Amino acid sequence: MCVGIRASHRYLLPGGVVLNVSNSGATYFMEPKDAIDLNNLEVRLSSSEKAEESAILSMLASEIANSESGINHLLDKILEVDLAFARAAYARWMNGVCPIFSLGNFEGCDSVEEDDDTLVTREDDDLTVNIVDIQHPLLRESSLENISNNLTLRSGNAAEFGNGNGTIASKYTSQGISDFPVPVDFKIGRGTRVVVISGPNTGGKTASMKTLGLASLMSKAGMHLPAKNNPKLPWFDLILADIGDHQVISELFYGQ
Repeated sequence: MCVGIRASHRYLLPGGVVLNVSNSGATYFMEPKDAIDLNNLEVRLSSSEKAEESAILSMLASEIANSESGINHLLDKILEVDLAFARAAYARWMNGVCPIFSLGNFEGCDSVEEDDDTLVTREDDDLTVNIVDIQHPLLRESSLENISNNLTLRSGNAAEFGNGNGTIASKYTSQGISDFPVPVDFKIGRGTRVVVISGPNTGGKTASMKTLGLASLMSKAGMHLPAKNNPKLPWFDLILADIGDHQVISELFYGQ
């Protein structure tokens, strides 16, 4: 407690402690005698409170340090669950299908035990890559975003194109999805080691190669593909890309 009092009236606070003086010297800032013990008690209690807080925080930090391995394990599991939900949400948004890994292109793998829980199936044809109507994932994503924005602008509210629970009517989304990007098919026979793609500029060569590369990476990551039926492709141990010019497919297509 601090009281400001004129210097000429210091006698009104007998036994008071002068804490500070104004620049002009006309005002004294004093602590009354009766408040000295109370202020000292407040300081002691405040110090005790801070010491107790430090002790509690130290104890909690020690317990966390002792449980580091368990916490890290739980964090890893939470990340796995979060990643699984993210893949599922992305697949649902893209209307993706589950790919199947083929082993027919490897020697000694023509027959594989049947298992309902596995994604590897017995080869029943001569194709190791069999993908129908797959669309470039990034272009498909841009197309879905444009469709969603257009529906929002046209409707003014989600109820006009929805079914009452916020889901956009499928006839509108399917109509927009089929327009862009143009889907492509990949059918590569067993034993094929080299595939040559030729054609005019902006004919889809780079987009097709990138589509197959992304499809392979997405399949290895446990993601569904924007295609039809059940796309089949082998497990590529290594995927390399060597493209001469710096092309941005989304800008290339939308800029024309």
